Amino acid sequence: MPKQKYDWNEIKMEFMLSEFEEVKPFIEHKYNTNKAYTRQTAEMTKWRWKEKQEYKQKIVMKALEKQAEKDSDSLTLDISFLAQSKNILVNNLINKLIEAWMKWSVKEITKAIESIRTEMWLPTKYTKNDNINKEEKTELNDEEMEALKTLLKKK
Repeated sequence: MPKQKYDWNEIKMEFMLSEFEEVKPFIEHKYNTNKAYTRQTAEMTKWRWKEKQEYKQKIVMKALEKQAEKDSDSLTLDISFLAQSKNILVNNLINKLIEAWMKWSVKEITKAIESIRTEMWLPTKYTKNDNINKEEKTELNDEEMEALKTLLKKK
């Protein structure tokens, strides 16, 4: 069996770790000649560029998964920190409101209540709700008067 001129596995690893995207420029650069890329070289390195693209994609996917895990951990911590901060803030506002209840004017108290409700994601403005569907009776008709009289007589 004839001796191989090139160690193809070693060349493959060097290509995978190099900054070259195509095999031909890599081979020409490695052996400093345009004649190094022959038919045999082309046959032995066929589809290596595609393998390198897949290899890079796997690296990127692993990096994205690790980053996603880190982000999810930090997001969980951020959410718990925000929840604690919100509770502390609301409690501080309530305590300040209680302490200053006698000193504040009605306008200041209203402003404090609105800020607390804003922090709790509750509505801050109130409007009067007139029930326009309500039927108002001013007088009783004859049947209702008789029913009322009979009820009053029974007692």
